[in-house]
Amino acid sequence: MHNQDIYLSKVYLNQSIRLKITPPSNWLDYTKGEDLVYEASFQNAQSMSSQSPPKCTISKSTPTKPCYIWLEVTALKSGFTTLDVNITEVGSAKMKPNIKNPQFSINILSDTWASVSAGGYHTCATTKAGYTYCWGRNNVGQLGNRTTVDSNRPLQPVTISRNYPDFYIGKFKRVEAGRYHSCGITLEGDVYCWGDNKHLETIGNPGVVYSSYGFYVTGKSTEDSREIIDLSLGNGVSCLLRDHNVPSEKSNAYCWGKNDKGQLGRSFASPNGLSYGDSVPVASQYSFWDIDVGGYDHVCAIQKGDNFPVRCWGGNEVGQLGMGYISAFHAELVGHVYFKGADKKKLSPVSNLSSGYAHSCATLMGEYSNVFCWGINIFGQLGNGQSGYKVYEVKAVNAYLDSMILKPDSIQTGSEYSCVIVSQNGGANFNKVACWGSAGFGQMGVSNMGTNRLRPEIVMDFSDKLREIHQLTLGEHHTCVLGESNTNREVNRIFCTGSNLYGQVGGTSQDVTTPIEIHYPR
Repeated sequence: MHNQDIYLSKVYLNQSIRLKITPPSNWLDYTKGEDLVYEASFQNAQSMSSQSPPKCTISKSTPTKPCYIWLEVTALKSGFTTLDVNITEVGSAKMKPNIKNPQFSINILSDTWASVSAGGYHTCATTKAGYTYCWGRNNVGQLGNRTTVDSNRPLQPVTISRNYPDFYIGKFKRVEAGRYHSCGITLEGDVYCWGDNKHLETIGNPGVVYSSYGFYVTGKSTEDSREIIDLSLGNGVSCLLRDHNVPSEKSNAYCWGKNDKGQLGRSFASPNGLSYGDSVPVASQYSFWDIDVGGYDHVCAIQKGDNFPVRCWGGNEVGQLGMGYISAFHAELVGHVYFKGADKKKLSPVSNLSSGYAHSCATLMGEYSNVFCWGINIFGQLGNGQSGYKVYEVKAVNAYLDSMILKPDSIQTGSEYSCVIVSQNGGANFNKVACWGSAGFGQMGVSNMGTNRLRPEIVMDFSDKLREIHQLTLGEHHTCVLGESNTNREVNRIFCTGSNLYGQVGGTSQDVTTPIEIHYPR
């Protein structure tokens, strides 16, 4: 039996640690042919690992290969501590006492969560180093791990290189989850997609129904050298924006996939879909700096220029284009959303927007700072104190925010509900979430799920966990937040709640009504 203590200084709460154990020389000569097994434990803090207790095995089939133990600090008495890690040899292999102990090396990880995106029934997140993880439903490969098996724990997508036919784990600065597919922008600026392809929303091959790994879609090229700055996915539709600051004769918005309601901004409906290779710039007379694809059949974008007007296209059966009337669809573009105040003036400019299943919301800044929503309102997802089938006129929400202070650019919409990041009663930190609409699956983090909220209510308070919420994302019926830990400003944490039938919240397959943490994968 061998024991060794390792002392680490200034280990913080939620910090990830990797222990590398290098095998002793010629250890097989002194055992009975069994694997070597090592176990780790903290002496003055609590830890979390994928195994309990955390172990690693040096295999007799690869006797010189190191093994690794991953640990995460989950409880400390103070902000940081000197950590004592105890490594113990366990298992049936018997090492002679005079054999030299294995060598240990320590890597305290500085990587942490950087972004999160809730899709239809799955979730994807990236780390600051560019690593990507997805979890939840995987029936058409939307997790990208070369299988179609659902997972309630984060898995890494793989991509196939556009330069040679080989799989690898790519690094992404951003990944978006759609209803049944996912796309990401790599650190090099290329777009890769995986998942459902019935409408060519993922790859351009009409013979491929889905892809369980990432395919290259587009990037900088000799045809268009503008950087890709925004990406949004919906139900069978993908859209991106190229750099609007680079002069070009073309619009910077491109959409591909399903077009039965004109979601691609084309002057004709195409039920079978169009690939990115067949896409043309949306509204060539305009340039946009923010775009968001709805969960059903519409798209909205903020136009660059005076007052940043919002323009929408696609289905309009319930007024989701915000044009003051309904129609089957409005393909050619590009309706102008009118934000009307009490004085009936158009209010502007718009700072951000979000499109849900069949409704949208936008934040206005400046003199008329407010939140406006339009479209379907069966569950009260417009937040104006009413509910109804369709609302033609764009309605204001802020009259119902009471003591809440809205975090700029934080409005997000899900299938049948909407949420914003807020502070309350003059608080300095934005670490609470207010929502309105349907709470039927626990997506608001409350137990009384059968009650629809017709006006904004604070439903989630992360003040005991997060100093500041940086990102809020809403899926079909689940919600995730990413924020800065209140014990270590270098660590970001992700919490999710809501429908969990496919593991899209994580941990189990049971619906979640109190947000649970998604730990950094081991």
